[in-house]
Amino acid sequence: MGSVTRDPDSGVWRVTSHGAAVQVLASPVWTTSRMVPEERHGRRRPFLSNVMLYAEPDLHRTLRSITGSVLSRDSVRSMVPAMQEIAGRNLPGSGCRTDSWDEFAERVPMELLGTLLGIDIGTCEQFAPHLNTLSAVLHGSGAVEAPASVRLALIKMVHFFMRLVKERSADPREDLVSRLLSSRLPSGEGMDPTHVVSTAILLFIAGQVTTAPVLRRVLPAPAGGSAGWDAVIEETLRLHPPQALAPRHALADTMVDGQSIERGSTILISLPDANRDAAVFSDPATFVPDRHPNSHLSFGFGRHYCLGAGVARQLVSVVLGVTRES
Repeated sequence: MGSVTRDPDSGVWRVTSHGAAVQVLASPVWTTSRMVPEERHGRRRPFLSNVMLYAEPDLHRTLRSITGSVLSRDSVRSMVPAMQEIAGRNLPGSGCRTDSWDEFAERVPMELLGTLLGIDIGTCEQFAPHLNTLSAVLHGSGAVEAPASVRLALIKMVHFFMRLVKERSADPREDLVSRLLSSRLPSGEGMDPTHVVSTAILLFIAGQVTTAPVLRRVLPAPAGGSAGWDAVIEETLRLHPPQALAPRHALADTMVDGQSIERGSTILISLPDANRDAAVFSDPATFVPDRHPNSHLSFGFGRHYCLGAGVARQLVSVVLGVTRES
């Protein structure tokens, strides 16, 4: 069986090799913008069409550019003191706010995201039970239809961030929502509030469901030897990508790894399979803490490379430093 196969029942294609995955992720023929579920369910979902993942190419580039500047390398470095403080006061133990490392791994990124976006931890915790399902819905994996409770949580989240954006428009603060509102489009105009809302929600959901699982995996990991903790983090990401499937939609007839695929087709990239491709990674099923090079695809590749990857890596690195010193 090849690395590009089609399910005869659903008609959905699946990619399992690293090379084919890179080919799809890097090509403008494949997009997420037409994965908005409105076509599948026969009704429009305006909020989803404003999310960066689904935005049409011009809007996607604009939102990505603005969000990327807000999450620049210098911005991430400036977050380190807050990361250290949050991690330090949440270490499991007597008098601390968490009782286990699993709780710690969930709470630390949530507190950081709340701090960055300007929302309190209590509000973050209200949405926490639904974040994994909301992430699957927003990333359009194709198999997830949100139950009523999750749809209600998303509606509440949208309304909450709409109020927050309105408040920050009148009274800007030192948080990401205020920075997004102060950003300017190429035309010189400010960002549409609906785009600020959808971008803030995407950052909150994706940031939590990406970083918490990595923390849970890496906290008990063996030391990285001469390569250090950065290599341990990358190897953990390779073996345990936070998102298992990356969906794309074909805008034109195309070829993937020698396989002809028609316009309109949906393809699911299996990141765990691509990250364990023996053609790219020696001894691919084994955790090798000093693996180099490590060209995993856990944060994507190309135009949709995860904008929050720098924040996630920095937070995990800071947390490891704090826990090893405690």
